[in-house]
Amino acid sequence: MTEDSARTVCLVKAFETAAQSPGNSWSQADSALAGDRAAQEVGTNASDETFIRRRAELAWERITARQPNLAHLKTEANWHQWLGWALVASALVSGVIVDQVGPDNLINLTSLPLFGLLLWNTGVYAFLLGQVTGRLFGRHAEAPGPMRRAIAAVVGRFRSTAPGTANASFRTAYWSDWGRVSYPLSKAYVSRLLHLAAAAFAAGIIVSLYYRGFFNEYVAGWKSTFVPAAARVVQWYVTAVLGAVPSLFGIPPPAADELAALDLAQHPAGVGAAPWIHRIALTVGFVVVLPRVLLAGWAWLAQQRLQRKLPIDLREAYYQRLLRRYRGAGARVVVVPYNYQITPRVALGLNKVVHELFDTDARLEILDPIPIGREDSPPDAIFSPELAGRFVLFSLTSTPEEESHGVLLRTLRAGTRKGPPVVGIIDESAFLNRFGKQGERLDERRALWVRFFDAASLAHAFCDLSDTDATRAFAGLEFANDTSRKDRR
Repeated sequence: MTEDSARTVCLVKAFETAAQSPGNSWSQADSALAGDRAAQEVGTNASDETFIRRRAELAWERITARQPNLAHLKTEANWHQWLGWALVASALVSGVIVDQVGPDNLINLTSLPLFGLLLWNTGVYAFLLGQVTGRLFGRHAEAPGPMRRAIAAVVGRFRSTAPGTANASFRTAYWSDWGRVSYPLSKAYVSRLLHLAAAAFAAGIIVSLYYRGFFNEYVAGWKSTFVPAAARVVQWYVTAVLGAVPSLFGIPPPAADELAALDLAQHPAGVGAAPWIHRIALTVGFVVVLPRVLLAGWAWLAQQRLQRKLPIDLREAYYQRLLRRYRGAGARVVVVPYNYQITPRVALGLNKVVHELFDTDARLEILDPIPIGREDSPPDAIFSPELAGRFVLFSLTSTPEEESHGVLLRTLRAGTRKGPPVVGIIDESAFLNRFGKQGERLDERRALWVRFFDAASLAHAFCDLSDTDATRAFAGLEFANDTSRKDRR
């Protein structure tokens, strides 16, 4: 969907899932009404994306009608445009300010700014080529570099401090989700900025050389403490590096006597700098400015493409709930206890949790408990990819052990690559009935369980299933499949 539509979808998702204050209430009836109206408009044969997009548009109209102060969020710029142009302009000014001319109006052909500029950009091209080659051979893309992360952090700071009176949790949820969804778009934008800034910096150096050379008489040469060794390096540098590109435009490589005249130790007067300014300008232009402009154009094309079609992972639990209602399919949720005979009261608590986490028409299936010794062969029903949710239930009265609980958790993790991930529930009802709310003992037992779940990389929740408000223990957990969870990292 387009960037604008994706933004609306993320806004509505954040509004519906974030904890709202009483004045910002959004009831289940409002959610159902938006879905029903969208279903009527798009019809039964519409794609999932079309339904989600239209439902979000209708819901956002209703939300902003009640709370007009939220309307600006949809048109709020993803990035402050002036920040990007300021970066490019500052790079241009920095290039102009960088002094390539030393004392006595000398242009040192081996100066660090010029040599470093060429070396840095060559290294960047090699890195980008390595990334492309890696993707061709199936390697995952690397994490963004420190400069991209720094710029993203600055942009994020502007986002988080943007004015408005919207509920803080809603804004936090929105920017967090939108930041993840729009990451490919942000990456293309930041890449374009960095390439343009690099081109502007190099262009600034060229402008500086010609401007100063027009009003001053400059000479070119080089100096070194290690003259014999440096002479060979400089000869290669000025011939192969500064002479290669200009030779394509009819400027011949420097002759032997011209190279000898550049040695300021032998010829303190140096040589006229005009030919070397032309060589430097052509080399920098074709090694830095032109490639960077082309890379910026490529990033701009990627940005335009993503603005027209920005992908959203509709496998996430929030979208799956909406789509199940649209398709008329109830959610199927499976809970398998481990060495735990649940009571009717706990079963009622599980049913209430499932209905509140998924849908009121969700179907809960409580499987027979897994006995000790069968940890490596859980029931097949827990592995069905069509499930809306799957849970493994433990009692806090049990002490987790590596050869039993650890084996079971790893088995469940390995066997649920498709569909929603397994989420652990540690029921505290029996523990609290036996020991009461002994804070230290309760914390120690919880910490022991946390280590086991963290080792298996599984989400979990501690709750008293006999409590009427047990669902609050699941706040913050996403019941999405492993693929979407991996993509969000």
